[in-house]
Amino acid sequence: MFDADDFTRRWFASGCVKGGENQVVYEGGDFVLKRNNLAFHTSYLEYFERLVLHNWLFPDTEYHFIGLMLVVESDDELPQLRPVVSQKALRAVRGATRDEVAALMAQLGFSRRYEDNYANADHTLFIEDLHDQNVLVDATGDLLIFDPVIYLTKPGA
Repeated sequence: MFDADDFTRRWFASGCVKGGENQVVYEGGDFVLKRNNLAFHTSYLEYFERLVLHNWLFPDTEYHFIGLMLVVESDDELPQLRPVVSQKALRAVRGATRDEVAALMAQLGFSRRYEDNYANADHTLFIEDLHDQNVLVDATGDLLIFDPVIYLTKPGA
């Protein structure tokens, strides 16, 4: 179990970086810590499935589950268990274009459905949120995908 107050202090100290679901702590070095609010998941199982799928599809930006913490988001709420992961600190030169992302995803067997969302019917997977802030290009031209929202779908969906 991680200390939520300590994480929050470190989050403020590192600049309050966050997205729709993660608060990110970067203190220098090779890794960041992320506390997930489970906003895009209906269960812990769905969240952990996503981690496994992410690591399978995008091993260059794999997650490492490192623990949980109890978080109280407001005075009138019960504490909530939040997962904490580490991920490689990414060094990028720019965000990827939609065409670059579509080409990479096509290599992985995915087709673009709409905007920044992709599906793979063979593996019954749907991936959301592959925009230029979640897909970066490094100095060598490689695409780095982090923080996509990955769902298992029903066959034919």
